[in-house]
Amino acid sequence: MGILVSGNFCTSEGFQFTSFYNRITTMNVYFSGTNLMISINASNFLSRESFTSGKNSINVLDEIDKKQVPTSYNFSLSKEKFETIPIVSYMYYLIINAILSNNNCEAVLENGQNAYVPSSDLVYVRPSE
Repeated sequence: MGILVSGNFCTSEGFQFTSFYNRITTMNVYFSGTNLMISINASNFLSRESFTSGKNSINVLDEIDKKQVPTSYNFSLSKEKFETIPIVSYMYYLIINAILSNNNCEAVLENGQNAYVPSSDLVYVRPSE
């Protein structure tokens, strides 16, 4: 599963484009008492086809846009919830909601995948800035 992000973007070299494909590349889980800290890194590709054909990821965002679509995320989750949810699908849900306010995001599902809809106690609420 990946995320297709639409908007107006520019590389640091000045190349402009209207969408890119965001893919989780690593996920680490750290135990801390009754909670887990989950650290995720994502990579950006010009398209899903670029990812599936093995092309290198690209640094698609300039310094201003990195704040809107970061490539590193950290989430906290209780241990009991971790055992009851599809964790990778939930991470995609959190990433989509983290970048949704400034961009149009769509989950790109592979064959046999479903978009995860979390229970109300796991719904992401964007912190006020």
